[in-house]
Amino acid sequence: MRSLDRLKGEQEQLDGDLSPTGSILFVNHPSARKNLSPDLTRWQVNLLIEEAKTYMAEEDVTSCCTSLIDALPLVQAIHLQNREEPMRRLLQRCKNLEPHNEAVMRLEKAFTSNVLLLSQVERWHRN
Repeated sequence: MRSLDRLKGEQEQLDGDLSPTGSILFVNHPSARKNLSPDLTRWQVNLLIEEAKTYMAEEDVTSCCTSLIDALPLVQAIHLQNREEPMRRLLQRCKNLEPHNEAVMRLEKAFTSNVLLLSQVERWHRN
């Protein structure tokens, strides 16, 4: 089993920094994300992204993409564009490892659908 120090090191290499959670222990606690109240949506997003990074460090592409699929609607709903770039980098790494993985294709489609939806909403607001 990997040590936490090693996982943190791998995580830092993946994204260059740790999220505000600062701890993989918190991310890996099974109920950590599920027990957050709705007013802590940003924390939920951070936890999902950290969870995805942890899965990527383990080369578990399907679980990584599933976490990102869960995070994407939240990121879009509360307009956290700064969280999209780390998510896109993880998607690219997943595509490089397993380009034909069903979860990779679902995540890619989710990003594309959200981009189209956002552009439609922006056009609607302009008119």
